[in-house]
Amino acid sequence: MGEWLKRLRLGGLIVLLALLIGCGGDDGEPSDSGGDATTEAGDTTGDAEPAPVTKGDLSRDAKRICDARDKELDDLLTESDKAQAIAIDPETLTSVEATEKAATEVGRIQDELAKLKLETTKELSKLEAPKPALLENFAETSEEYAAVLRRVADAWRTYGKNPTQKNVDAITSAQEAQVKSSAADQKAAEKLNLKQCSQTAGSA
Repeated sequence: MGEWLKRLRLGGLIVLLALLIGCGGDDGEPSDSGGDATTEAGDTTGDAEPAPVTKGDLSRDAKRICDARDKELDDLLTESDKAQAIAIDPETLTSVEATEKAATEVGRIQDELAKLKLETTKELSKLEAPKPALLENFAETSEEYAAVLRRVADAWRTYGKNPTQKNVDAITSAQEAQVKSSAADQKAAEKLNLKQCSQTAGSA
């Protein structure tokens, strides 16, 4: 599977609401009964309209969540590369026990990567976006990608228990689905100017 994952960069979005409050009458005197409170020139009463959310706002704030998860992601990717290298090593394959142990470890790490993806997607779903429908679509593709990662994990575990050519083919099929899913994830991210949040798949 190799380095199939680009760093997620999703962050919290904050919209500031300005509240301008009018002043009372001069010298502590009350204003006319039933009349509106006087305000300084240029002031308005009530809540001001929040500034519209832009792609730049979303991209900038999304990056914060990703940056906070970079270390965890890097560690998992390093573990994944090592585990896969061991699982396909000819020496490992001479032992049924070693093969199952190595393949099970690959599956565990893929599950962890799927979990990380879902956690990030959950945070992303809480953000505001210029076009909410596009954000919802990106969240859906991310969830689908996580599901594919779990399919890859299951394929590795099955192979570990029974390292036949059929199960090798199942891993290959799952990885091909992973590549397609990551492409959809990247396309959805780019529509929101969140290219840095997408995942790309490589070969094993």
